[in-house]
Parts: sequence; structure tokens; C-alpha cells
Amino acid sequence: MRYSLLLALLTVASSASAQNFDPRPNAGTPAASGAVFTSPRVSGSFFTQTTYRGAFAPGGTRWDLPWANYAPQATDYGSSTTGVTVLSGTLATRTLTTGTRYKLSGFVRVPSGAVLTIQPGVVIFGERSSTGTLVVERGGQINAQGTAANPIVFTSELAPGARNNGDWGGIIIAGRAAINLPGGEGLIEGGTGTTYGGGAAPNNADNSGTMRYIRIEYAGIAFAVNNEINSLTLGGVGSGTTLEYIQASFGGDDAFEMFGGAVNLRYLIAQSTVDDMFDGDNGWIGNVQFALGVSDPDIADTSRSNGFEQDNDAQGTGNTPFTSPTFSNVTILGPRTQTSGTINSNFARGAHIRRNSRTSLFNSVILGFVPGILLDGTGTNGAATSGALVLQGLLVSGGVIDQLGAGGTDSGAALTYFNGQPGNAVVADAAAAGFGNIVEAETGPLAAAGFRLAVAPNPSSVGAAVLTVSLPEATEARLSVFDVLGREVAVVADRTLGAGE
Repeated sequence: MRYSLLLALLTVASSASAQNFDPRPNAGTPAASGAVFTSPRVSGSFFTQTTYRGAFAPGGTRWDLPWANYAPQATDYGSSTTGVTVLSGTLATRTLTTGTRYKLSGFVRVPSGAVLTIQPGVVIFGERSSTGTLVVERGGQINAQGTAANPIVFTSELAPGARNNGDWGGIIIAGRAAINLPGGEGLIEGGTGTTYGGGAAPNNADNSGTMRYIRIEYAGIAFAVNNEINSLTLGGVGSGTTLEYIQASFGGDDAFEMFGGAVNLRYLIAQSTVDDMFDGDNGWIGNVQFALGVSDPDIADTSRSNGFEQDNDAQGTGNTPFTSPTFSNVTILGPRTQTSGTINSNFARGAHIRRNSRTSLFNSVILGFVPGILLDGTGTNGAATSGALVLQGLLVSGGVIDQLGAGGTDSGAALTYFNGQPGNAVVADAAAAGFGNIVEAETGPLAAAGFRLAVAPNPSSVGAAVLTVSLPEATEARLSVFDVLGREVAVVADRTLGAGE
């Protein structure tokens, strides 16, 4: 059988650079010590006290391994069309079993009273044409417990080399905890029709289930401004829910967004997402400890991409509960920490705390953004000086600013507050903080800088073409050919290719 070749893609499986990617600080550097846990905000039972700042101890155990995958573009999950069980509509209580592949078609709902159990190692594809999305409704539960050796993977249905940010919808969980919208309820974005929040009788301890050792790859779609599905969307989710060891990579919008609720999260990875890494609004009051954010220098949103984006609500009102989560031990590696080349001009701030938010940050490093932190608006800056918002134990490159001066210029008040808090320091760059040997994780399908690819003739209608590849250095590579429908029809190489042509 002959195929009319539309294109050929070289997917450099940046296994080498992904294996060398090490988000731990060097010993004896500022990030290796200096943590501050004196504030009541981080003295509760949820937080583990550390001596180091950021997500990892220098030379310590890496909680991201072996379950995380920083180079998913080249990972072969098997066919997404053959031997796959399609999930659609509203599900009854059921179990997705190890050894079976599944596909989400359209909005797949777990209704109130139902439990969706997913066993370790299950792979679930999101259908691109129908924006496959998993929606756990209020009163429904997800019990997805992978293991470090056998994580659960939600990913694109496209073949290795053809995947892209936003290939499918994502995961949405709605709960009955408090939110600050009028009436205590709201509709999840993205056209789902799903209601979240507990209304007049919220339950902040609401339990929507457990997700542990999960990868969410190539999800998240921004249909329009304020109409978006994120890799993981949490609306009014309660503290009875367990969410930990979750990687959201190559998303088409935010990696993690929390709309109100009291949910707590641990051990998170936000990698190469188009928009924000950690977004909170509508009265979210939960906690996060141990999280890593990694930017792709080429990928950012026209709405401006941040490490943290935190609002009380879209209008910046005084509605309660105020958005007031507490983050500790977060490492943000922005675009300037990983490349000396071109950086997408849509990157914005390491942390944009605005619209009356009271978000607090502790014992974290925010690197590679300019500015590093923006405290935006009189309400947010006032919360800092009153103690309702706390920044302590932080290492920040790119400066700390506000926009309270004439014409929206920096008044210096935010930096004065920052410098007056224990453990804070503005550093020149990632190296000064202790991250002098950052190796870039995968940043897209063509990750090996300096490669050249030529196809002649292209497209080809004679069933044959000459493909020439030139690599600057030896690397693991998968060379695939796709037909006009985007189907992988041949694998020319899946091995280490030497330098040269």
C-alpha cells in the first residue's frame, strides 16, 4: 500500500536532557537553606518543615521520579484507535482496569453518587475532535491511584511527534465547598454546564475522591477569554479530597486552576503550559507544598503567562471568602532560566497577585521572570502590609514591584514590604539562587537545538521520499512519517543517532 506523504517529523526524544534535568539546588547555595516556618500560615499539620527553599533539597530524594515524564512527545502509549474502550456520556460507578486503554469522547461525566476508579498504569486518551474531557460532578468521586512505578496517564490521542498543547479538554472536578461568587455557586468554564460550589450550605471538607501519581499531558483548551478548560480544573473542591503527585505538562491553558474551595495539593509539576502554572480565584483557601513549575521559553499566551496568577475574583471585589491559599516550597523555573535564545514576549510575571487576593508564598524560589513578583492593586498591597498576605523565605530574580505610582508605575512599596520580611532576597539570576546547572527539559517536538530536516519531494505522491537529518550532537531520536490524516505510517528510526548528516 502506498501513502501520499504530507509531512515528516523528527521527534527528538529528549531523553538525555530529560534525564539530566535536575531541579534541585546546589549544596551551599542560598536555596539550599534559609526556609522560614515561623508564620502561623505554615505552622499547621499540613506543612512539612524544611531547611531548604524550593521544591527539592540539594542532593535529596527527587519526589518527581520515576513517575514524572519530562519528554512525553516521544512516549509510545500504544494505539489510540485499536483495542481502545471509548468512554462517553454519563458513567455509572465503574473501574478502569490495568492493561486496558481508554478514550474520552466529549464530556464524560461522573455524576453525583457514582465513583470512577482507575487502576495503576491505565492510559486514557482524550479525543481531539470532540474535546474529550473528564468531568467529576458535585457528589461524584474519582479514585485514581497510580503508583510511582506505574502512574496513570491522561494524554493526547495523537501519535508520538504529532502531539501539541491543547489536544484535548482535561480533567474537571466540581465540589460543594465555599466559593465567593454571589449565591455560593457558579458554572465551570468551557461550556460544560457543570455547577460548582456549595451554595448556601457549603461543606469545606467535601470529598471528591483521590488522585495520586497522575500525568495529564497535552490537555487544556482556551475557547475564548474566561472560557477555558485547564489541564486540571478544580471548582469548589473540598479539603477531604486528596490530590498529590500530579504532573500537568504541555497544556493549552493553565496547568492547575482552583476556583474557590478548600482543596489542598502536594507534589505538583506544571511543565510547558501555554498560560499560567498555578491559578487561583473565587475564594480558594487551600494549601500547596512541594511544587515545580517549568516554562518552555517558546510557549506563552497572548493573555500573558505567569508562574502564579491569583485573583480574589474577576472584578477584584471584597467578596468573601478571600482567595487566600498558602504555597510553600515551590520552585518556579521561568523562561530565562533555561535558554539564552529568543523568549516569547508574552511571558509576564513569576507571581502576579492581584484583584484583592490574599495569596501567601513561603520558602520558594521564583526565577527567570521579569518581574519576579507583582503585587497589583491597593487591595493586594494593603493585605501585605496588614499581614493578610505574607511573603517569607523567598528567593526572587527579576525584582519585586507594584503599580501604585503615578500612571501605574512602581512605587517601591512592594519591594519595601518584601525586604522587611524574614528570609526574603532578590537575586541576580538562577545561578545566584543555587540553580547553576539547569538542563532544559523537553520544550516541544523538535527539542534538539541546531538540527536540520529536509524532505524531497514533499509532499510526495510516488510513495517514496528522501529524508535528510543533520544533528549537532548524538541524541536519542524517533523519526516518524505521517500520512495526510496525521496517522503514523512508518518509523524510520527509534534509537540513538550520531552527530552529523
